[in-house]
Amino acid sequence: ILICMVSYNRMQRVIQHSRFHKLGYIASRMNFDFSAVYLIYEPRNHEVIYIGETNSLYNRISEHIHGKGRYSLILKIRKRPEMPQNIREYSIKYISVDGFRERKFSENVLLGVYEPMLNYTR
Repeated sequence: ILICMVSYNRMQRVIQHSRFHKLGYIASRMNFDFSAVYLIYEPRNHEVIYIGETNSLYNRISEHIHGKGRYSLILKIRKRPEMPQNIREYSIKYISVDGFRERKFSENVLLGVYEPMLNYTR
């Protein structure tokens, strides 16, 4: 899925029509080594809990799962015992966006719309 010009309506259509993957699935397949903006969903209620951008979806999701980096998702989830602790079961949707500026802009638009709780807490 490729977006050439950032458009919220187009991003929303892509998100709605793309399928969910489990984080564990993404982290186990090298063919996800491309630039993207991604949304991570809580497995019980499919609420968007985190949004990010990366130049390698495979590498970034692997970092989230294995706790590499200050902003890895597993560290935030471990601090919240009320949340499911098996991060591999969390779902993801993504939009392939090549340009750095477009990725950053797309991420910020989606952050403003969804306001996912784990982006704004430590």
